[in-house]
Amino acid sequence: MIKDDLLDEVIGPARYIGCEHNIVEKDPQTVTVRFALCYPDVYEVGTSHVGSHILYHVLNSRPDTYCERVYHPWSDAAELLRRRSIPLASLETDTPLRDFHIVGITLQHELNYASVLS
Repeated sequence: MIKDDLLDEVIGPARYIGCEHNIVEKDPQTVTVRFALCYPDVYEVGTSHVGSHILYHVLNSRPDTYCERVYHPWSDAAELLRRRSIPLASLETDTPLRDFHIVGITLQHELNYASVLS
């Protein structure tokens, strides 16, 4: 999501590297459907959402589908992305949202609506 050379410019860079245990790695060239599962809040909030974990693993259990995760960046990183015209991208492969076949957004409450719009 945030390029390695920019990690020193953001607070909490670990939330942008996406190399935690139990992530699914597939070759994007071998699947028919690329699905971006978006949680419109920061990584620390989104990773604790059980429903997202279930959807992620159910979708990735399909051999034709690769589901990747996208979280809303913290304000400093969001500003950095805007300033440098860097598109919001997935954690697993750093693929911009515009390159996915399907973009799914989970909305847990009304406070997340503004994050989707930004």
